[in-house]
Amino acid sequence: MNPSTISVLFLAGLVIGLLLFYRPTRRHQCPYCGEAVSIDRIARPLWVKMLMFFLPTKSFKCFACMKPFLMIKK
Repeated sequence: MNPSTISVLFLAGLVIGLLLFYRPTRRHQCPYCGEAVSIDRIARPLWVKMLMFFLPTKSFKCFACMKPFLMIKK
């Protein structure tokens, strides 16, 4: 395999992994527990800013289940 192919596959896997960890949603409620009242905006981590700069996202944290998630801007 070509080194450039490996780096592209690595970056693609990293972005897919971040999307699976942060669980993007379009609704203003937690995708894990469904809570809509106890969520708050948080700063996006640096690696999310660098790797997913092309996606218009906002980061949130649910205080009911304490899990972070991304909301895709409308």
